[in-house]
Amino acid sequence: MVFIKKIGRTLLRFSQKVGAMPLACVAALAGILLGAFIWTPPLYQITYRPIATESFSMQELLQVDLNHADAQGLESLPGIGSKKAQLILDYRQIHGPFKSVQDVLQVKGVTQQMLDEWGDRVCIK
Repeated sequence: MVFIKKIGRTLLRFSQKVGAMPLACVAALAGILLGAFIWTPPLYQITYRPIATESFSMQELLQVDLNHADAQGLESLPGIGSKKAQLILDYRQIHGPFKSVQDVLQVKGVTQQMLDEWGDRVCIK
């Protein structure tokens, strides 16, 4: 409160020296600054709320679900290009979803060595 009284006295002296028009500009500026100073909460009062409520491991995020992946997702696996990805999609459409990761070996061109390379990067959900 004492701070505001000091500002008021300073504005009064300023208006006596320079006139009313500059005083109005200074008063408006002072009001804006005081409003920002008084109504802005300190940083320690701003609360942080995480958006995601579930936590995921990086491994889970990078896994490719063989039953739901599109061609681009399948192509992210080592040894799978656009042709093999399309073969996997066609097989899935004809025979239905894979029941296990090993079932993908029934797709022409997919080998056990490729499956070993994929390791934990593939899953069935």
